[in-house]
Amino acid sequence: MKQRILMLCLLPLLISSCVTLNNMQTARTTPKGSFELGGHFSLVSTAQMLESDSILNLKSVFPLWGASTGSIRYGITDRDDAGIKLGPSGLFTADYKHMLLGNQSSRFALSTGVGFLVDYGDSDPGFESHYYLPIYASVHLNDYFAIYNRTFYGFTYNHFGYNSSKNTFTDRVVMSNGICIGTKIKFMFEVTTNLSKDDHVVPNLLTAGIVYIISKPKE
Repeated sequence: MKQRILMLCLLPLLISSCVTLNNMQTARTTPKGSFELGGHFSLVSTAQMLESDSILNLKSVFPLWGASTGSIRYGITDRDDAGIKLGPSGLFTADYKHMLLGNQSSRFALSTGVGFLVDYGDSDPGFESHYYLPIYASVHLNDYFAIYNRTFYGFTYNHFGYNSSKNTFTDRVVMSNGICIGTKIKFMFEVTTNLSKDDHVVPNLLTAGIVYIISKPKE
């Protein structure tokens, strides 16, 4: 019983950085001067974490675990936006997106950008940081329904405090595919997959979320 309680306490730390690797956005940018407020919930298969963490045998006790994140984005220009995402155990994500093709009403949009994530929960007493370069693509079948993809190449730096001999770098390719339903209030459902087969740190994620747009006041 005590071992299960210990597992329950450690699980949010094991998956905290993973859940914020979800995407939850199309290739369109947030309209200029507007905000997007989002809340997301991800399910993670704990069996996928065992090979990398090797801390406890969680497979038979907790086959799935969930964690939530919150986000806010702001439209800087008609083609640029930026956002932050907050998660459990001292986690912070920031990213910038630029729309290369399309606009706020086009059927197809293509964007790129840059992202950064830092997590103080996984590498105590140090930290874990992710850096990634994404490509976003989305097809908007109408004003209320879109299919989207984000694929990124990135790398992770694990810094283990004073024990520098344990510091590691890992690169990976991660893909997110999802659907977006709605306009001012958007419901999003997404699957995030780690394409780097030799890297088990990032598990597959199932994420559902809701995004509310606060539009720029009319002048």
